[in-house]
Amino acid sequence: PSFLFPLSFSRPSVIFCYIKYSFLYIPLFVILPNTCIPVLPIQDCLLIYVSAFIGMNIFILFQKLPLINIKKYRFNSLSLFNFSYYFIFVLIIISFCFLSVTILKNILANNSLLSFVFEGHQKMRKVYGGFSSNYCFGLLTYFTLWFGAFFLPVRFAISIFTGYKVSSIIVLIIYFFLFLLTGYKSYILFFFYMPLLAYLLLSRGCFIIKINFIFTSVFLISSFMVFIDFDLFNWILLRIYCITPLVLAQFYDFFSHFPYTFLSHVSGISHFISYPFNNDLGVEVGLYHYGGGINVNGGLWASDGLAAFGLIGIIISSIIASCFFYIIDSLSKEVDTRLVVLML
Repeated sequence: PSFLFPLSFSRPSVIFCYIKYSFLYIPLFVILPNTCIPVLPIQDCLLIYVSAFIGMNIFILFQKLPLINIKKYRFNSLSLFNFSYYFIFVLIIISFCFLSVTILKNILANNSLLSFVFEGHQKMRKVYGGFSSNYCFGLLTYFTLWFGAFFLPVRFAISIFTGYKVSSIIVLIIYFFLFLLTGYKSYILFFFYMPLLAYLLLSRGCFIIKINFIFTSVFLISSFMVFIDFDLFNWILLRIYCITPLVLAQFYDFFSHFPYTFLSHVSGISHFISYPFNNDLGVEVGLYHYGGGINVNGGLWASDGLAAFGLIGIIISSIIASCFFYIIDSLSKEVDTRLVVLML
C-alpha cells in the first residue's frame, strides 16, 4: 500500500488512511505472530494479512477517485452550536462542583497530579460514571463525550485558524478539567497532540512526511520505555500500537467459534436481525479470553468487520468506511483541508 499512498494532502481523509496504516496495518504484522491470548496458527495470520492488505488498498484507492459535487443547503447553525456548547458546558461545570471534593481527595490519595494521571483516573472514571447513571440516567456521560469529541475540537480548530490564541488555550484548559472530572485518558492526550497537529498542519513542508517521522520516532523511543518506566510504556507503546492488532486477533479467534452478528450489534439493525449474544460484543470477547472483567473494544475491522461477516467483513467495512470518508471529502471540497482535518 505504501507505493499507492498519497503524499499530497489534498483531502481530509488522507489523515484517516494514514492513521489506519500506521496504527493498525503495520503493527499487525509484528503483533499477530506474538500474541499469547490467543495463539494464532501462521495460516490464520496469513489470512488476516491478506484481508488487511485488500482493506488497506481499498482505503487508498478511494483517494484516487475524483470528487463529486454535492448540492449543499446553507443555513446559520452557529446559534444552535453555541446553545448546545454552553448548555453542556454548564452541566459539566455543575458536575465538577459536585465532584470537586472527590477529585481533590483522589489527587491527594495518589500523592501527586502525575500519579493521578497514571493511576487515579480509573477511580474517577467509575465515580463519574456512577454519578451520571444515578442522577442523569447516563445522559451526562453521553453529553460529555459529545463535548470532548465534537464541540471542543471544532472550537479549537476555528480558534487556531482565526488566530484567537486565547480561545484555543481556554479549550486546552477545559480538556484538562474534563480529564480531572471524567478520568478519560483521551482528554489529557488531546492537551498535547492537538497543538502539535495544528503546528504540523500550518507549518511548511510535507505534512505526511513530518508526521511519519514523529510517529516513527515515538515508536522507537517508546520501545525502550519498558526497561525504564512501565507506566509510560503501557500508555504509549502498548496502548497506541499494540492493543488494536491484539483486539483484532481476539475477535478473529472468538468468531472462529461463535456465530457472526451480521451487523445485529448495530443499533437499528438489531430490530431486523436477531443479536446472538446476551452482552455487548466487547464484554463477550472479554469473557471468552479473560473470564470477564474487561470490555475488549474493537475497531472498524474487528467489531464491524470480523464480528459481522468474518474475514470478508474486513473488506466490506473498508468499503463502507471509504464511502463515508469520500462523502466528507466531497462535502469539504471548498473548505481548507487543514481546517477540516483539525476538526475531525
